[in-house]
Amino acid sequence: MHKTDNKCKDALQKVASSPRFTDFITLCIILNTLIMALTWFGEPEMLSDVMDIAQYVFTLIYICEAVILISVYGCFYFKDGWR
Repeated sequence: MHKTDNKCKDALQKVASSPRFTDFITLCIILNTLIMALTWFGEPEMLSDVMDIAQYVFTLIYICEAVILISVYGCFYFKDGWR
């Protein structure tokens, strides 16, 4: 990990390179996929509402992930084929 004079960027770099962060994002992707697969015709309205809220939560998590990674890697974030 490369240290800079910016403590905030150093903290974000520590988070971005953490295996726990990667595992958390992977878990979110798996859970999000499972939730999207749960839809069916005539599903209870309450389940539909819960899944809608879950989608907003996952979207917020993915936005936070992108902000962290773009803050750390800059334009190289877009050059990595895994992103």
